[in-house]
Amino acid sequence: MEGFIGFVLVGGESRRFGALKPLHPVGGTPMAVRVARAIRGAGASRVVFLSSPERAYVGERLSSVTGIGWAVDAPAPCRGPLRALATIALESRVSYVFVAPGDAAWLEPQGVEALLSEATERALPAVPLFGGGAVNPLILASPPRGLEGAVRACWLGGGGRASDALRSAEPGFAAVGTELLGGSLQFHTANTPGELEDPRPPPEASGSVEALGLWQLFESALRLSLERPLDAALYYLSEARGYRELGLDMIASHCRSDAYRVWGRLGLRSAGGWA
Repeated sequence: MEGFIGFVLVGGESRRFGALKPLHPVGGTPMAVRVARAIRGAGASRVVFLSSPERAYVGERLSSVTGIGWAVDAPAPCRGPLRALATIALESRVSYVFVAPGDAAWLEPQGVEALLSEATERALPAVPLFGGGAVNPLILASPPRGLEGAVRACWLGGGGRASDALRSAEPGFAAVGTELLGGSLQFHTANTPGELEDPRPPPEASGSVEALGLWQLFESALRLSLERPLDAALYYLSEARGYRELGLDMIASHCRSDAYRVWGRLGLRSAGGWA
């Protein structure tokens, strides 16, 4: 596929890695540059290193080495990956986009093309699905306007996780098994230096799932979280049940965490057996 825009996220803290992952050399090349080359090799018309304002120097340094453009997250009330994805949503209203973190050291052009093909065919944002119901929400392909829910989630008080952008995607998103995309290693990210020498990607998944309509539960919970927190918690738990029924256990756990956070604000210890 040609004509899409690629974004490489380089604004993270790299706490577990012990050094700035985007700048860490792999085979003599900074990790984030490897990611950018994979995206460009799949036919991107433009690639951008996207950094947080706190680490703008990372994007600037990568750009000076490669000539690839860089930008910082737009000013917004949310933080972390959600802020980055909301920024991308504002830039991608007329173009397909492919997003990957700067530590996706094993990404290949074929994997980029495969995920973009799934997003095109389904007209939904698409992310890789691993065995055990886990997804990598930081590696995604999206049609135009597919990430606009991330902007709403950001301004409604989303917690900052990348999965919040998926949970807010209208009408939903697709989680595509890594066996269909060329293998799970391409969509694995390096959390420690040791993993670069001995990568241990998650298990493969062979099927695919479309999560449709659950965004309404998430958005309702966000809107109610301050004035009617008990109702918000119930919406989060309903959302968790929906994802659990689809086998997307990782996202279901994020929904439950949001419910428990709201319950904790009310002075309650748990949400009982409703999740």
